[in-house]
Amino acid sequence: MEIDNDILECLPVSIQQKMTVYHSIDEIRIRVNRPLCFTIGNKNLVTDHIVTKEEIEYCLNKFCKNSLHTYFETIKKGYIPFGNGYRIGVCGEAVNDKNSITNISRINSLNIRIPSYQCEIPISLLNSIPINEGTMIYSPANYGKTTLLRSVISHLSLPPYNKRIAVIDTKNELYSPYLHKNCPVDFYTFYPKYEAINMAIQTMSPEIVVCDEIGIQDDISPLIECKNCGVVLICSAHARTISELMSRNNIKIMHENGVFGAYIGINMTSNKRVYNYANKKEVII
Repeated sequence: MEIDNDILECLPVSIQQKMTVYHSIDEIRIRVNRPLCFTIGNKNLVTDHIVTKEEIEYCLNKFCKNSLHTYFETIKKGYIPFGNGYRIGVCGEAVNDKNSITNISRINSLNIRIPSYQCEIPISLLNSIPINEGTMIYSPANYGKTTLLRSVISHLSLPPYNKRIAVIDTKNELYSPYLHKNCPVDFYTFYPKYEAINMAIQTMSPEIVVCDEIGIQDDISPLIECKNCGVVLICSAHARTISELMSRNNIKIMHENGVFGAYIGINMTSNKRVYNYANKKEVII
């Protein structure tokens, strides 16, 4: 993937030099006292460069604009938002209070996920998405769920559909300056997911709500409420198969309540995405 200059400026020259050897990097993994790694096409490539404490501190300060305190809340949740679809995963030592994470200290790992804007989504797949029923997109991590959601947002908000869409972009990953610059879409950026869904329904009258990554423990009542309010929900979740997806109780309940009319699974074959489409009648629990 092509990497923005804003990201490159946050990396030490030593890491930038190692990147020049490779093309189409999907992720950059920076770990203190461990080899610098790149993920390309879901394969992990280990370099001979051992990351120093100074290098990771340099990256952290740059990503946080020299103010870690400003990003305190998202760092507790394991990431640093960067904009334009980028997300920097953060790993370190958790400080806990009554089973709740209050801080992350001694940050020792960063994972920079490079968004894919140029991935060609089959137009037949985009046209198959029902505009009057919800759609669930599922796949393992880093297979292209967010990439597909970005394309869906652009496709359905423009002619011939012209749908009113509210995008719940909690981690600032769904917005693409390349795809959405001229799209008439409402983006709720950094809002708590379910508060934003309720807010959008009450104040922006969307026909479609789009959000990313339904978690295993997530409260699904606002998602079911979308359907009850006549709003179509398009979202994603982690799973390899329909069976694995339906083994999650919250997804099963949403299915039984008729939230989704279609399911799209993404798999990888020879580093190429394969899309598996099923309507709700084909899904057997």
